[in-house]
Amino acid sequence: MTNKIMMGCISFLLCTAIYAESKGESKTFVGLEAGPGKIFNGVTTTLGDISDSDNDTVVYGFRIGAERNEWRSTLLYSYEENDDNNQDISKGMLTVDYFLIDYEHSSARFRPYIGLNAGYAFYQASNEATGSGAIDEAGPLYGAQAGLSIGFSSLDIDLLYRYSSIDISEVDHSESLILGVNYFF
Repeated sequence: MTNKIMMGCISFLLCTAIYAESKGESKTFVGLEAGPGKIFNGVTTTLGDISDSDNDTVVYGFRIGAERNEWRSTLLYSYEENDDNNQDISKGMLTVDYFLIDYEHSSARFRPYIGLNAGYAFYQASNEATGSGAIDEAGPLYGAQAGLSIGFSSLDIDLLYRYSSIDISEVDHSESLILGVNYFF
């Protein structure tokens, strides 16, 4: 099942890049991202709140994608780790962003955007994190993001907030604040 989802995401991205390239206005890119995140466990307390005790993570990611006019599609691999609680989430996802406005100022180009993300997540937690046995689960994810892209000649810098709801019994969702850099070729 995971292979089918990943192949579907890769196929969608390649088709988008090929279609955009044929229109002559497309730019393809590769990039890196990093930032702080948080894993919200799917444990409900007596008050109904989601438990989030010390689940801060560090997020690292690699991206490849295509951009055409006001649309951008990205295939992304992201890894979140929490060394204190020995929890990790690996995510493979496809993101699609829509640029709301395009504002050029001197040599920089500012473009706020909103977007959606969908993919698959793999969650691992050790005995220390759970208090019982180790956990190794996987499930689909979906969510939204919003950010600002600051463009220069062949580089873009992204500042974004990403929310992903994860369909795993031990995890409710994750949130990340990301700084990304894209190189256009």
